[in-house]
Parts: sequence; C-alpha cells; structure tokens
Amino acid sequence: MKSVRSRLFLILLLSVAGLLVLLAARYVTSTKTDRLIRVTYLIMRLDIRLLNMRGAEKNFLLTPEASELGVFDRNFEAFTEDGEGLIPLLESDGFPVDAIHALREETLRYYNTFQDVARDLTAVGLTPDDGMRFQALERIRKMESELKTAGANELLVQLHEIRAQVTESLNRQDARRLRDVDADFAALLKASAALPAVQTLVQETRELYAGMVKSVLKVGLTYGEGTLAQLQSSSDTIEDILAGIHDQLLPAITLAKQRAATIELSVQVATIILALIVVMALINSLRKSFDLFADHFAQAKTRKALIPIEELQDSEFQSLGEVANEMIASRFNAEEALQDLNTNLEDRVADGIKEIKDLNTEISETQREVVFTMGAIGEARSKETGNHVRRVAGYSYLLAIHCGVPQEEAELLRQASPMHDIGKIAIPDAILNKPGKLDDYEYHVMQTHANLGSAMLAHSDRPLLKTAAIVASEHHEKWNGKGYPTGTAGEDIHLYGRITALADVFDALGSERCYKSAWPDKKILALLKEERGQHFDPKLIDIFFEHLDDFLKIRERYSDTTGDTEAETPAG
Repeated sequence: MKSVRSRLFLILLLSVAGLLVLLAARYVTSTKTDRLIRVTYLIMRLDIRLLNMRGAEKNFLLTPEASELGVFDRNFEAFTEDGEGLIPLLESDGFPVDAIHALREETLRYYNTFQDVARDLTAVGLTPDDGMRFQALERIRKMESELKTAGANELLVQLHEIRAQVTESLNRQDARRLRDVDADFAALLKASAALPAVQTLVQETRELYAGMVKSVLKVGLTYGEGTLAQLQSSSDTIEDILAGIHDQLLPAITLAKQRAATIELSVQVATIILALIVVMALINSLRKSFDLFADHFAQAKTRKALIPIEELQDSEFQSLGEVANEMIASRFNAEEALQDLNTNLEDRVADGIKEIKDLNTEISETQREVVFTMGAIGEARSKETGNHVRRVAGYSYLLAIHCGVPQEEAELLRQASPMHDIGKIAIPDAILNKPGKLDDYEYHVMQTHANLGSAMLAHSDRPLLKTAAIVASEHHEKWNGKGYPTGTAGEDIHLYGRITALADVFDALGSERCYKSAWPDKKILALLKEERGQHFDPKLIDIFFEHLDDFLKIRERYSDTTGDTEAETPAG
C-alpha cells in the first residue's frame, strides 16, 4: 500500500543524493578555482615585490640610507616565498614551472649583486658619520687644527676647498670632480712640506679618499657601468621572465578557472532540474490522490453508498475515507429515521424531528472533524499539536465577526482556516522539521506549501473547500506586498487570507516549534504593533488589540497542555 509518507521519504532520499552530488562537485571545482585564484594572486604579488625592490634600489643609490636596505631585504624574502609557493600550486594543476625556477635563480643573482653594491657604498659611508667618509673627515679636522696652530691660513683655505669638493664629489658621484680632488690633495701635500704632521694626515686622507673613489667606481656612476650594469641586467631579465609568465601562464590559468566554473554551474543546473522534476511528480501524485478521494466522496452522497476504502491510493486518504464513511452512514441513518417517522404515528413526529436535528448536528460536527483532521495532517508533520488549528480557527472566526463578516460566512472561515497549511504534507521532513534557520533552497521549497495547498483544494466548487483554497494560497501574503507566493498587497489580498495570516502568526509565535521557543506575550504583542501596515492589515490589528482578552481566552482554552479539544462556542 502506498502512502504519502513513503513518497515523501523517497523524495527526501533523492534530494539528499542530489545534494551530495552537488556538494561534491562544488568542493572539487571550488577547490580548483581557489587554487587558481591563489596562483594569479601570487603572480601579481611577484610584480609588486619586484617593483618595491627596484624602488628601494633607486632610493638607496640616490640617498644611501640603511632603511632602504631593510625594505629591499623584506621584499626579496617575500618575493622568494611567493615564488616557492607558486611551484606546488602550478604542479598540482599540470602547469609548467620552468619559468618559476628561472625566476628564482635570476632573483637570487639580482639580490647578491645589490648586496655587493650596498657593501661597497657602505664601506665608503652612507653618511658623514660612518665608513671611510668618517675617517677622512676626522683627519681633515685634525689637519684644520694643526694648520690653525701653525698659522698656515693659506693652507687652511686650501683644505676647506678640498673638504667641500670631497663632499660634493661623493654626493654627485661626478668623475671629473673625483680626479680634481685627487689633484688638490697632491698640491696640498706639496704645499705642507714644512709641516710633517700635516703631511702625514694629508697622505692618509688622500689614501682613504682613493679607496672611496675605487669603491664608487666599482659600483658605477651610471647603470651602464660597474656593478650597477649587472644590477640592471638582472632586473631586466627578471622583468622579461615575469612578462613571459603573464603572457603564457595567466591566460591558461584564466581558461582553467572558466572551465571549472562552467562544470560547477552545469552540475548545479542539472541537480536543480532533477529536484524540480521529482517535486512536481510528487505534487501531481498527491493531487490525483486527493481528486480520487473527492470524487468518491461526491459519488457516495449521490449514490447513497459508502466510499470504497480499498480504491483509495494512500493510507492517509483511507483514514479520511473511514471518517467520511462514518459521516455518510450517520446521514443515511438520519434519512432512514426520517422515513420511519413519516410512516409512524403523529405522536412520534416531535421525537423524530429532534432526533433528526441531533443527527444533523452530529453530521456537521463530523464534517468539521474531517476538516480539522485534514488540517492537522499538515501540522502533525511539523510536530505541532492539533490544538494549533483549533486556536487558529477560533481566532479567525472572532476576527471575521468583528470585521462585520456575516455569521454564516464567519463560520465557513472557522471551518476552512484549519486547512491553511495542508500543503505541508508535500514538504520533506528534513526541511519541515529542521532545527534552526533554513538556507535559500530549503526556504524556497518551504514556500511552495502555499501553492501546493491551493492546488489540492481549488478544483472543488464547494464553498468550504473554495474558502480553504483561498486561505491556503494567501495566508503568507503581506499587507506591504513582500509576502509569498504572489506578492499581493493591501486589500488585493482576500480578507480570508489577511485574517488567517494574523491568526496563524499570533499562535505560532506563542507556540514551541522545532526551530524556536515560544515567545512571551509582551514580545508577541510588540511585534504585532510593529508590523501594523507592514505584514498585517492595520484594521485587523486594531480589532485584535480592542478584543485582546477574547483572543487570550481562546488560546488558554485550547492550550497544548490542557488537552481541551472541543469546539468553541461562536462569539458574537
């Protein structure tokens, strides 16, 4: 025997399988995509690191400062680390790594060359307070002292000129001035023949200066000579290798990322299509089962025969059929009793009429119980008590009466409102009873219960089922148009839908659910006021608060803890 539950279990298994496939594909493609993005990022960082090294190199040569050496070293270490990190990433996706190895070797050569340049310039002295520059200046100061003591003012002037030229020639690294300063030292050495102590200092200073000149010339006055030429050659080679990586490797990486994204999108689309097909098949199956039950029910009343239980497809509808048969049998008994009364003595007429009324009351109550049972099927699947639908029915009736709805129509709404969530019988248990917040896909599936419930009920011409179809379809619409399934707004939402929406939310907020605890009354009432004119019809909110005590009495009467399940007396 088939059942709604078994088909829901089947769709749950198919959904889980599809989700696993989707997650596996997502993991594989996203991992590959993340790896390729990391490769692209590291290549771009190599460009930045090289640019920073070149900047530190230029700054150090223009104004030699030890801080620029630190900048160069940090960027070299980062450049080397990024290059090493690229190799395993590229190899894992089958990309060539020869260029990366060549880049590492050339960068190391560039680094060593720069260290040679820095070492030579550091030996000269980055500032007047260190290196050979400091030693030369110390000797010049001693010469100044000796010359002042000896009163050799002309030699002192000559020494001041040499000192100025030394400083300027070192700062400008001017080859002509370098030669002129050495000639000036030679002249001063000759002129100081009468001062042996000064001559010794002049000779030592000249030798120190010659060492400085040698170091400066070794480095090179321009990038076309000395160690600077090697430095320029290495940096040009590095830039050429990086350009080759950009031209050859990056397009291949971009293409690989596009392919991974295409595969992931294809798997997602295929999984979604499969899920939609399975859901639609289930909806169609449930609709057929409901139509079969409704047809048998209508034919049973016409033919004055019971519903053939064995022809119903699902165990849940067979249970409904049994309840309906009890109702039909009661009606048949009432008709037979009426016929018997017509053939008997007049003194039994009054008793017969009373019995018929009692039987008609029983039929109405049975019909109402069938409706409550149908509504409770959807609520029971989400692990809620039957009293939820009874409370919603009571709230809906009370709101309708105070809105000026005629008594008969309000009673019809009371009987129909319990079926507002009948569509939940088609929602998988994993989504319906999930503790915590639903994700986007699960929330989309949950929203379909409104259309599912409407589709199950809308085919009937009976006022009760037509009213129930309206309630099922529109009880999640919002006054501001932000509800579902159609986004209808304001008074375009049927009054039944607006009433049931307020009744359902008020009761749901105060009830325990698998995904939340019951709210306190203060919080519930504050939310209803806040949603006046947003979620709910402002007029209905005003009516609700005007008669709040009546609504609280209904909630207390049908509390989940009291077990009271009798129907409430219609309010005035």
